[in-house]
Amino acid sequence: MGVSRSAPSGRAIRRGPKVSTLQEVAAVVASGEAICLVHSDAARYYQWPGLRYLRPYDAPVGSWVLIWPTAGETGLVRAFAQAAQDADREQGDRMPN
Repeated sequence: MGVSRSAPSGRAIRRGPKVSTLQEVAAVVASGEAICLVHSDAARYYQWPGLRYLRPYDAPVGSWVLIWPTAGETGLVRAFAQAAQDADREQGDRMPN
């Protein structure tokens, strides 16, 4: 299914510049050319002068997951996934209720 270039009314939907990285997104947003929804962790890791991160009041909290191709699953991948799961569980134990 392709991306619609027009609204149901037929009005054209303006497209912003093409970006490939979060740094490019931040630069485009900071220049006033676009707005963008990003994961809430971006506010912590991608501080940028002139940007304001605002969580939509009715948006669910996002979460991260690990993915890998099943054909590429190795003992090392399983160990990393287990370590991430253990760290997540430990962090959750420290979170206030």
